[in-house]
Amino acid sequence: MSINSTINKELIRIEKILSKSGLYKEFSYTDKAYSETTYNPITGDHDSTSASTDYTFNAVTLDQKGGSLEESSYSILMDIIVMAANVTFDMRPGLEFTLGTQVWNVSTYKLNPGNSAYEITLGRR
Repeated sequence: MSINSTINKELIRIEKILSKSGLYKEFSYTDKAYSETTYNPITGDHDSTSASTDYTFNAVTLDQKGGSLEESSYSILMDIIVMAANVTFDMRPGLEFTLGTQVWNVSTYKLNPGNSAYEITLGRR
């Protein structure tokens, strides 16, 4: 048995434990893709099309920090851990994740050395 298959089996087992224990919270992310805008000289309109893809993923929320966050432009920060296998989009700062009705922005992120989990700091104004 290879190390990768062992890791994958363990990650599945860990996810089941996190789900059963209620530690997972469901986040959503909508990726909006805009096509090029074209100008119609007859009507004077700018025509563009857009498409969006909705993603949902589970994450473990760690802690929230508020108050005096001088080094950050956010008033509240929250750290989360996400299994990398659950992220099917390109991670980058500035993405907007929704937890319940609250919108959080990705402030920073890092992929752990084993490429199995993201450590993400989210911010809210």
